[in-house]
Amino acid sequence: MILNKSNIVIARCIFLVVCLRFWTFKKLGLIDFVGDF
Repeated sequence: MILNKSNIVIARCIFLVVCLRFWTFKKLGLIDFVGDF
């Protein structure tokens, strides 16, 4: 199904953005600030 395929792509993009944001916060030393996240 095209819908399921696009949903997988969207979920993968969101996962990449979250990982990239988490890595950036970790690099900046702001993990304590976003600890609840």
